[in-house]
Amino acid sequence: MSITLLRKYLAKEEDEPSAGEIPVKRKRTFEEIYAELLQKEKDKQILRPEKQIKKRKHKKVEKMPKQFKSKLERIEESDISVDPKALYEQNLERLKKKKPSKISQEIIQKLTRK
Repeated sequence: MSITLLRKYLAKEEDEPSAGEIPVKRKRTFEEIYAELLQKEKDKQILRPEKQIKKRKHKKVEKMPKQFKSKLERIEESDISVDPKALYEQNLERLKKKKPSKISQEIIQKLTRK
């Protein structure tokens, strides 16, 4: 529940005098307002729980980008196992070929020490 909504309800005053009484404006307490708002939220959830769940599932499927789908399909299609040691050596060679910056020099030194 938002604070602005609670403030709005706190500022609201009741105008329900009985038949014989003089109309007096009474501010509602925080507990009364909070209980009313909680009840409204529970009623909304009871009325339409299925629609909310269906919409959420549908939105997640639609929001998934097409590029990501194609990458997933490509990964599923290729069952090539990569040797981690060969990949490590290949990356080290690539780093050594480039003109290394200070940071990459430190990284190469740390990797070659191990």
